[in-house]
Amino acid sequence: MNKAIVAVSGGSDSLALLDMLKKENNYDLVACHVNYHFRDTSTRDENIVINFCNKNNIKYYTLDLDSKNQKEGNFEDWARVKRYKFFKEVYDREKCECLFVGHQKDDFI
Repeated sequence: MNKAIVAVSGGSDSLALLDMLKKENNYDLVACHVNYHFRDTSTRDENIVINFCNKNNIKYYTLDLDSKNQKEGNFEDWARVKRYKFFKEVYDREKCECLFVGHQKDDFI
């Protein structure tokens, strides 16, 4: 069974992706969540991910960042660099073979 990271924000899209992949049962899943403490709901979103993973026996990692520490550039660029560095570290540590990231139709990469 291939090992895969799933980026999970705590929103409906990423949770649906995680749930769908779990139901397919084709992957040994590892969820990764980043809490930037940027929105009022950040802690709630993190708890949703933790609870879902615990309930479904999915290993998870959380990166706890403080958006106030962002000094240069814009928040989106800073957050993207931090997020993908975290994903790469977990990917290597867990010896994963793929990474799933859910995007809405109107997201820009």
